[in-house]
Amino acid sequence: MITDRDEALRRVRENGVNLRLCSEELRGDREVVFEAVKQKGEALEYASVELRDDPAVVRQALESSIEAFGDASIRLRNDLGFASDAVRLSWEALPYVPLTLRGDLSLIRIASMQDGEALYWAAPSVQDDEDFIMEIVATQPSAAYFMSQRLSSDKRVLRDLLAINWRVLNFFSLRDRGDPGIVKEAVRISPDAMEYASHELRSNSDFMLEMIGIDWKVFEFATEGLRGSFDFVLKAYRTNPKVIRFSTLAVRKRIFGLIAPEELEDRFEHVVSFTGHPSESCQICLTEFYEGENAVAHKTPQGLLHHFHRECLRQAIIADLDRSSYPRCPIDRDPL
Repeated sequence: MITDRDEALRRVRENGVNLRLCSEELRGDREVVFEAVKQKGEALEYASVELRDDPAVVRQALESSIEAFGDASIRLRNDLGFASDAVRLSWEALPYVPLTLRGDLSLIRIASMQDGEALYWAAPSVQDDEDFIMEIVATQPSAAYFMSQRLSSDKRVLRDLLAINWRVLNFFSLRDRGDPGIVKEAVRISPDAMEYASHELRSNSDFMLEMIGIDWKVFEFATEGLRGSFDFVLKAYRTNPKVIRFSTLAVRKRIFGLIAPEELEDRFEHVVSFTGHPSESCQICLTEFYEGENAVAHKTPQGLLHHFHRECLRQAIIADLDRSSYPRCPIDRDPL
């Protein structure tokens, strides 16, 4: 046991938990305890009852370790203002706040705005407060995971939450993430919401085709089986050619191999028809065009044209698929 004050100060500055080795008198010495909790907040556990009720000492302990709030006096933990200050430092102080205060919306708001998981520690009345949940979900979608059973089973509430923040879909139940109506509503807000849909929906060819009709980007989140299915990708490609970038390499090569040279400008947004002239050459094979030749060109955003024989560009697109998920101009590498 440490009974010498100078030694106690030296030891707690080395490791605050050494306060437990000090005499009862030194564990009631404000300077010794202050130095101990400054070095390690957990040392508050070994402070005297009086000092665990000292706001300045406890605040210092919280600066080092938010868990120290659990060792603060009952009086301080029951003080809404002090508890709010602790939660401002970190929402992880909330589990140590008495349940009687965890129904206070202002306190839970402070915690939940830091991390939606804080709602887990809120009183049931808060978890069932629809307006409050809507407010928090706007910035912390994970809070939806901890709302009451009454709210989570209400389809209207779920749709209202999606309208506020589509990322909330990730925190819905598996049942709701497999609900075509719920997922469709989320996808209309953002195609990235498809990532959170159930595996069953993401592997459902009819549903995915319908979603691709809303936004082709959803195909990125289709199951590997669909992205590697030639028949499905071909159907999706006919709905929107851009989906091809999310298919497997084998499927991309097979589909582009089916494109006839005369279809290039119909298949690619930035490919246009071009009438050849002997004064110009294909920029792939470098052979001059004959007069009036039916060729194609890549029209850049700047309005420049890169000229190609149809078959030259078709072959270049197929060859390039080994390194690019989507056809690119062989000259400037811009998407076609």
